[in-house]
Amino acid sequence: EANMAQWLSPGLNIATVNHAQETVVSGDAEAIEQLAARLREHGTAHQVLRVSHAFHSHRMTPILEPWREVLAGLDWHRPNIPVISALRSDTACDEPEHWVRHVREPVHWVDVPPKLAAHADLVIEIGPHPVLTRAIQRNRSLAESLPTIASLVRGQPPSAALRQAKEDVQQTRRSTPLTLLGHDPLPRNNRRYWLPEDRYAKVDMAYA
Repeated sequence: EANMAQWLSPGLNIATVNHAQETVVSGDAEAIEQLAARLREHGTAHQVLRVSHAFHSHRMTPILEPWREVLAGLDWHRPNIPVISALRSDTACDEPEHWVRHVREPVHWVDVPPKLAAHADLVIEIGPHPVLTRAIQRNRSLAESLPTIASLVRGQPPSAALRQAKEDVQQTRRSTPLTLLGHDPLPRNNRRYWLPEDRYAKVDMAYA
C-alpha cells in the first residue's frame, strides 16, 4: 500500500488492499489509464478492472449524504452471526455511519484473515473468481488451519464450478451435509433463476 501510494496522482485513491502484493486503485477513468501506462512502462504487473462505479474513491462523495439518509431509515441491530469488516474504522458494523464510510474509504482485506481464523475453520469465497482468499493462501501457517474454497472460477462453467465447490466442502467438512442450488429438500416454488447451460457457458464471468 505504501509503495502504491507513491504512484498516485490527483484523481486517484487507494480502494482496496487485498494482500501485501495486491492493491486496488480507484478514481477518475483518465487518471487510471495514465497510471496503467506508467505501470506498463515500469514493467509492473497490473490489471484494469471493469466496474460500474469508482468505489472507495472521491467519485463516491456526492452519494454519501443520500446514502446516509437511506441508512438512517433502517432498523439496526447487532448481528447474531459475527461480521468482520475490512474497514479500518472505529464504527461498528451495526452503525449506519460504518457503511457510509465503507463506500468512500479504502478497505483492507489484508487485515481480515487472522480475524477470520478466530471464528471459522473454512472460508468459501462467493464471487466470479477467487481473489480475496489468496491472502490466506499466501500465509502458510494460516492456510494450513483455514482451508479456502472458490464458489466460481474464471474459465469454468458455473455449474461445474459449483459442483466442485460442493465436493470440496464435503471433503473438508465430511460431517456437514450440504445441498447444491436446485436440490434443496425444503418446499420451494421451484422457480429457476439460472440461465440455461447453453447460454451462461458463454458469459464472461470476469466482470460479473
